[in-house]
Amino acid sequence: MILREWLAALYRMKLEPVTIRRKLAAVRGLYRFLLREGIVRSTSAAGAHPKASPKSLPEVMTPAQVKHVD
Repeated sequence: MILREWLAALYRMKLEPVTIRRKLAAVRGLYRFLLREGIVRSTSAAGAHPKASPKSLPEVMTPAQVKHVD
């Protein structure tokens, strides 16, 4: 429950989806470590899935821009 509230707070802060995914990946890694060390019995971070980040293509130079590149 706390994890979902934290994710909701990150979305309210209007962070980029990529940033939220990185933060969640760090928390998942921490939970995996705690589970492996026997500090926690189960991980609640496994069920948290952020929104998909939009895919964008890089901008391509126009022929005129290519001619002016030194």
